[in-house]
Amino acid sequence: GEVRNSKKLASAILARRQRKIGLEDTRALNQLLDEVLVGERHKYFAQVYQALRIEVNDEIGALKQMLTDSVRVMKQGGRIVGLSYHSLEDRIMKRFLKTGSVEGKLVKDEYGRTVSQVKMLGKLILPSEEEQLRNSRSKSAKMRVGEKL
Repeated sequence: GEVRNSKKLASAILARRQRKIGLEDTRALNQLLDEVLVGERHKYFAQVYQALRIEVNDEIGALKQMLTDSVRVMKQGGRIVGLSYHSLEDRIMKRFLKTGSVEGKLVKDEYGRTVSQVKMLGKLILPSEEEQLRNSRSKSAKMRVGEKL
């Protein structure tokens, strides 16, 4: 994830392991998080638990696989629409639509010309104020649209 002071958090977890003190439940993890807390408690905890969920479920790997597979199965002119709810997802989606690669690296042919199978259409689409009032979860949503070349 993008947890602030992630190195300090990782060091604290490793130090507990070396002392043979495990993180058996969320209460133990929460106590550890309180020791290294940066900023607002609720937001920091949410960020850490989100990062754990993303890793455990391999959400970034699944997103990259889906993007790669989508280009393979789409016809020329086919559209792909992606909704992301945090910056890690959005960054991967944006780089993919700009470069055609989930790593975000431009692929070039033997003549040095950029080769991409997709292009981004339009700009980033954000929820309207009305949508955000009706659905508070939409506040972090970002939508991007691409087309297969």
